[in-house]
Amino acid sequence: LNAGIAVTMLWNAANNYKKTEDWTAFQSTLEQLARLQPYFVKVWQYQAWNLSYNVSVELDNVRDRFYYVKQGIEYLMDGIGYNRDHPRLLDDLGWFTGNKVGRADEHEIYRKLYKLDEDLNPNDDPSLRDNWLASKHWYEQAVAAVDEKGQSLSTMNPTTFYDSPARSQISYAEAIEEEGIFGETAKRAWRDGGRLWKEYGEREMPSTDDFMIRLVDENKWKLEAARLRNELDALDPGIEAKMKEEAQGQLTADQRRVWESLPAEPTAEEQKWHTEALGLMEISVPKIAARIAKDQPENAAKAQSLATRIEEANRRANLISSNRDVANFEYWSI
Repeated sequence: LNAGIAVTMLWNAANNYKKTEDWTAFQSTLEQLARLQPYFVKVWQYQAWNLSYNVSVELDNVRDRFYYVKQGIEYLMDGIGYNRDHPRLLDDLGWFTGNKVGRADEHEIYRKLYKLDEDLNPNDDPSLRDNWLASKHWYEQAVAAVDEKGQSLSTMNPTTFYDSPARSQISYAEAIEEEGIFGETAKRAWRDGGRLWKEYGEREMPSTDDFMIRLVDENKWKLEAARLRNELDALDPGIEAKMKEEAQGQLTADQRRVWESLPAEPTAEEQKWHTEALGLMEISVPKIAARIAKDQPENAAKAQSLATRIEEANRRANLISSNRDVANFEYWSI
């Protein structure tokens, strides 16, 4: 039988067994798929999600539900055996171990069952018997696969990829306090979380633009933009106010009316006037530089250079700001 046809038939069978809740046949089909496509990462991802997230919730008994959560985790571990140092599978393993065990409605029981499970703790390492610490361990393996072993991040977002070890450590600190563990153990857990988050903020990461960013550098670039802007303004003090006054004088009566007070439900024509007015009244850095270059040819090169550097600094600050928002950086800073 052609391998491609066999794979298609097995995928269809797996979906059918899932719909009919034949979990034994479903599990057997997944194992066959894994043997036929061991290096196709999507197989391990998709079917691990099915086991831990889709199949587990169909069962009534909490121990039965945990059994399938565990099956999904072990399925990912098997996938890593075939696809060693694959950042996506390691990252998924961190997510399943942390969030599925530690954030589910049944997380109190799941966390206890995780600690007692010998299959999930084969090395009997006490530091990994907590699901959140095990999660951190897998996330750190994912980071090492990229940083030290040259694996590709592919489509994963660096901002949410590199923050995961710190998040798991902080979640561990929260979890043990909720369970009544305080004192030095809790203090150390929080300190470790704060240290990891600080290191994350100071890490150089690829951005969506052609430069690296550090989340702690937002203010640095804002200050740099302000400093350069002061240099630009010093070339012709008061030029911005003068340009605004000139722009206001160019507004038509209709443009001025809607610019000063746009109706709650403007007509298409009023919206057009408003857009035109905004364009005229926007005194941007490039416009200021161009005006200085026109009025003071001897300062043209300097004005253009400053404008370029201001725009670059603002671009960096804005990109860092948006990435800080994605990571909820301020909230997690402890």
